[in-house]
Amino acid sequence: MRETKRNFLQKFCAAPTAVALSHLLLLFVLPFRTKASASANIALPGCPDSCGEVSIPYPFGIGPNCSFSKAFELQCNETIDGISAPYRGAYRYLNISLSSGQARVDMPISSQCYNSTTQQVNYTDWTVNLQYFRVYNFSRCGYAMLTEEDGLFNFNTGFITTDQLLHQNTTAVIDWFIGNTSCDIAKANVSSYACRSDHSICLNSCSGPGYLCNCSDGYQGNPYLDRGCQGLSLSLSSDAKLC
Repeated sequence: MRETKRNFLQKFCAAPTAVALSHLLLLFVLPFRTKASASANIALPGCPDSCGEVSIPYPFGIGPNCSFSKAFELQCNETIDGISAPYRGAYRYLNISLSSGQARVDMPISSQCYNSTTQQVNYTDWTVNLQYFRVYNFSRCGYAMLTEEDGLFNFNTGFITTDQLLHQNTTAVIDWFIGNTSCDIAKANVSSYACRSDHSICLNSCSGPGYLCNCSDGYQGNPYLDRGCQGLSLSLSSDAKLC
């Protein structure tokens, strides 16, 4: 039975009972992977491929000349815990997925608080006027945030009348994509087309006007790099592929 890479991933994520079997499968095939697959690069030559424990695959990059554009440029900063982590502005990147075009980030909760003494409103990462002079008697602060579905954030009614959310963070999943054109238009401009590897495919983004690159079925790696998609030539039987 053949399975495409996407069908395999969907089944893996949807079926927790298959995790143990999948791990056994990975342990079985790992020693027989080709050297090319084991040593595949994910970043541009000469650029760091990680920051702390987070992998940084191109089109993202650490510092200048290591990303596809300024929009994908990250900084490797030291946190208050003394560990290195990738940031773009106030957003701390926790992981980046090439295949899904998503990144999980830790981001500050925006706040807007009214000071009854000075009659001033203090903003944190927010510029929307919520008319706090009308509601400050029961809630001096208002908040706005993006948070991931089924994440760790749980709403508490105490947030309404206290300052518990001030200077706090939450996690969110953000979508990213390349450019602002469809695949058909992007392919016509070879110099700026982002899907650089052989055996790569272009997919129109579902969350914006741009596109994403994936490796073709039977290949894995980074489709945004030259020769970034590498094949897995071994299979468990004549009717099954590893991807």
